[in-house]
Amino acid sequence: MQNHKKNKTARSAKRHNRKNQTTATRVFAEKMNCEVHTYPQLWPVDGYAYRGKKVLGMLEIKGASKVRDIGYLNFRKYINLRDATRVSNNSIPGYLAIYDDEGLHWI
Repeated sequence: MQNHKKNKTARSAKRHNRKNQTTATRVFAEKMNCEVHTYPQLWPVDGYAYRGKKVLGMLEIKGASKVRDIGYLNFRKYINLRDATRVSNNSIPGYLAIYDDEGLHWI
């Protein structure tokens, strides 16, 4: 019975994280005065921000179900984000954006 409760809690946290990820995308677009294009779920990065025809940066967006003092990005996601920013000779920044109950944080 406890395993069922763990699975239910994990599903609830995933739903909450997905909702926060959607909110993070919207808030990032508002704060940076741009539009955000998101990729499907299994793509290496979550999306990119653009204004007009100019790409402003590649995005890895996380939604946190609880407030933490630190954000984590696993090595595979970091390498994918780094590689996505090196597609051309242009200097495209990569952003890690985390949204939790305190708001949007990015680096």
